[in-house]
Amino acid sequence: MLWQSILYYHIYPTRMKQKITQFTHIFNEALDLPRKERQAYVDKMSGSNPELRQHLLDLLDSAEKASAFFNDLQSDMYQSLVAPDTLTGTELLNYRIGEKLGEGGMATVYKAQRIDGLYEGEVAFKVFDRGTHHPELAQRFEYERKILASLSHPNIAQIIDAGATSQGIPFYLLEYVNGQNILAYIQQHQLSLRQTLALFLKIAKAVQYAHQNFIIHRDIKPANVLVDQRGEPKLLDFGIAKVMEESSLPGTETQALLLTPDYASPEQLNGQPITMATDVYLLGLLLYELITFEKPFDTSHKNLLKIHKERQQQTVIAPLKRISKQHLPRNTAGVSADLNIIVLKMLAYEPKERYNNVASLVEDIEALLAHQPIEARPATWTYKTQKYIKRNPAIAGLSTLMVVASFVFALVYVININKALTRAKQATQTAQTFQKKAEEEANVSQQVSDFLQNFFIAGHPDVARGKQVTVRQMLGKGFVEIQQKDLAPEVKARLLLTMSKTFKGISEFAQSTEAIDLAIHAAQKIKPLNPLLLGELYYQKAVVYRNLEKIDSAIVYSQKSIKLLENLPSQTTQDSKMLAKVYSQLAFIYYRGGKKVDEALALTKKSLAIQQKVYDGPHFEIVGTLFVMANLYRKKKDYKTGEAYQRKSLAMCQKIYKNPHPCATSNLNNLSFFLRAQKKYKEAKEVLEKSLALSIKLHGEKHRSVATTYSNIGHLYKRQQQYDKARNLYAKAINIFQEIFGEEYSLYASTQENICETYIKEKKNLPQTILLLNKVVAINQKKNRKHYVAGNYYFLGRAYTHTRQYRLAKASLEKSLQYYTAKKSFKALAKIHQALGALFYQQQKYTQAENWWLKVAKDYEGKKITFDQAKPALKALVKLYEHTQRSSQKQQYEQLLTQQS
Repeated sequence: MLWQSILYYHIYPTRMKQKITQFTHIFNEALDLPRKERQAYVDKMSGSNPELRQHLLDLLDSAEKASAFFNDLQSDMYQSLVAPDTLTGTELLNYRIGEKLGEGGMATVYKAQRIDGLYEGEVAFKVFDRGTHHPELAQRFEYERKILASLSHPNIAQIIDAGATSQGIPFYLLEYVNGQNILAYIQQHQLSLRQTLALFLKIAKAVQYAHQNFIIHRDIKPANVLVDQRGEPKLLDFGIAKVMEESSLPGTETQALLLTPDYASPEQLNGQPITMATDVYLLGLLLYELITFEKPFDTSHKNLLKIHKERQQQTVIAPLKRISKQHLPRNTAGVSADLNIIVLKMLAYEPKERYNNVASLVEDIEALLAHQPIEARPATWTYKTQKYIKRNPAIAGLSTLMVVASFVFALVYVININKALTRAKQATQTAQTFQKKAEEEANVSQQVSDFLQNFFIAGHPDVARGKQVTVRQMLGKGFVEIQQKDLAPEVKARLLLTMSKTFKGISEFAQSTEAIDLAIHAAQKIKPLNPLLLGELYYQKAVVYRNLEKIDSAIVYSQKSIKLLENLPSQTTQDSKMLAKVYSQLAFIYYRGGKKVDEALALTKKSLAIQQKVYDGPHFEIVGTLFVMANLYRKKKDYKTGEAYQRKSLAMCQKIYKNPHPCATSNLNNLSFFLRAQKKYKEAKEVLEKSLALSIKLHGEKHRSVATTYSNIGHLYKRQQQYDKARNLYAKAINIFQEIFGEEYSLYASTQENICETYIKEKKNLPQTILLLNKVVAINQKKNRKHYVAGNYYFLGRAYTHTRQYRLAKASLEKSLQYYTAKKSFKALAKIHQALGALFYQQQKYTQAENWWLKVAKDYEGKKITFDQAKPALKALVKLYEHTQRSSQKQQYEQLLTQQS
């Protein structure tokens, strides 16, 4: 019978859909009635259609049995896997599960403590009650974990990890927030409306940040917003509903199963696609309750269909009007009736009638708090004047004085009438320019917002008709659509900039490059030119080139960006932030290219000076600048100063992000270098092991930062002459670099060189080492990495010396010598001179050997190199003079070695 219905549906779609809609409505209504009343209701609604009546009764009976069966089965299965509170006291993934914090319809939450000493602090352990073992669900949790790990915002509670228990039950580890839900916090601390709005703004900005990262929350409610003991709000449960909705498990095909009816938008209740406007509505429900301490709609004892109908028909009482009727003891000073307009716009039934995005909502609330006109209200002359007087109350008090002095002012006015008219004309023209610019920016923002909303809808499972849509597929489709659409140049440029950044974030560098090139091309068509936008695009182009290791091109585009931004007619805060960012970027590029270290250091100091003015307290951009400064002092071999800046960067990072974050792992990796350079090996190893554990937790095994940390631990073992351990770690790093970036990647090549160096030091496997070094030379020559090639030839020269291939050894060392002589790199020259001396000594050409080693001694005496850098050559000279029986020279260098040691 079912197949006949399906066939009928495809042959007569319109008619069948109408019948299905009618059938579904009667069935849902009957299902909500007490069991005794169902048959009478079905009899009434079926009329003279006995077939329809029997279908309905059969289905209601099946639904009753199925519900009982699955509820019993689910309960039995869950109880057999996790009995109440049996997790308390157990250990899982280096955590000890503590007391139960709460439970809901889908999950139980416990407090948990890290027990392996990697970092201190508590986490929230959330285990899903209905998480019956399903491989696809586990995969989706892992995918969602990686997305959420990238959401680094001070007002978002970060998900730390995800997985499954030994019984196959999925769980999440989240940042533990020691606080209370936002509604209780506001009531307990008796916050004024202005204080409430300031607190709400932080949550709205967190949602805005998530939208910028292509994530919609879908479950914003007081229970999901906790305020900690410092008064900082934290938004919880990002993406959980999304994961559950997209899985193919039974019972998750409809959003209704995931809803909290009190906190659901009309489109969620109606099964329509979810967009950014959904979160705007949910923020409206939250704000209404934070203002009035009541919900805008009564959903008690009502089914979803009834709730949806009432939303469609019911008029929301304005929140300030509701407060006045309640006589709540709330301080409403400094909050105008514009608040009603904002909230009612958020709660509009139709998504298109709400704020286009959360950014627009944030701007209106900030305008409200600053007594500025809001966009949601028509900007009449009277309204704007009232706002101006509200912002400047002293002006109102001058009115009487103005009347008394009017005669005097009138006389002055007549005398200066021409000047005043000229100034008024200029002021009008300026105002018109600003208004036009604001309108243009609003139009661009609207078009970008519309595209992104459609982008979200396209990726929604309902629109994709049940097909699984990957992030790359969504981005690829969006990229093509942007190119094909007839968009204004600025809109196209901004969308392509977003695409370029997103492609870079998922390591699709070719598409990132194509997108930024198209963005620049579009921006150059804007008339008049938008220098801030073009400056940002040049900056992004430099970042892409830096990632592709095209250092010279990266420098050119950074300089183009700086030239535009420095020559802006007036510097806004936004302009200053962008300029500081480009200064730091160019400094980092100089560092990566081994160029202009002093100039780079000057750039970071300029950047830091700007950032400390424009940012209120710790900020991620300042963390980045301090990081670059540390690296530059590393280049200058000022390890103590470099360590100090590295620790500042790390401390600020940890202050901003309470849980594991990529900036912490990067800082820890760099800190280990400064410790190693100062021979603090034990501390360096501890730092690196901590960095490795955090990197794996954040990214999994196959990630650049994990490979870099393996390599850095390898350096530590190499320095301590534990070469087997070093090679094992280098090999792990190489496998990851090769898998992600391929064999032409610079760190792949340099790590291969590190393995070769260990064999050369041990004089082992030299034929294979020579083959590998020649391969590395070819890679670096192809990529024009002259600095790396020179280093490769140095090691080749040593390997050839050990295998008595003297002609090849000399040729290799001379190539390296030529490069470093031009660069005046005395540290590198000391090593090459030492190697050339060893080459001739091995051939019993003692005079030539002596000459090369004396060059090292001379550079040491001239304070161009350190004692440690000169020591091998000084010891070699003692050996040579002993062998050639020149006791006075031998004694001279022995004394020098003894004194310095």
